[in-house]
Amino acid sequence: MDHAEGKQVEVNDYKKEVYWINIYQDLVNSVFRRREEYLSLKDFLKPYFAKNKTFAVFSADDILPFLKQIAILPIKYYRFVKSLYSH
Repeated sequence: MDHAEGKQVEVNDYKKEVYWINIYQDLVNSVFRRREEYLSLKDFLKPYFAKNKTFAVFSADDILPFLKQIAILPIKYYRFVKSLYSH
């Protein structure tokens, strides 16, 4: 059960075994958490080549949100690295 708009909604129909791909988070995790969550290149790329996948932000029909997210990556990385060394 889930709560949506103050009502209980029962979810009975959904696709199983579908990869949810968030390219931004994948890039962040591969850079900053590679030691804790080591994946081989093969395992990292597996969802991208899977038949059943959906992208969190990327859509060929509306590419602007994806481009915006990628464009701000350098700023977010800079702020993150700066916060690590500001202590």
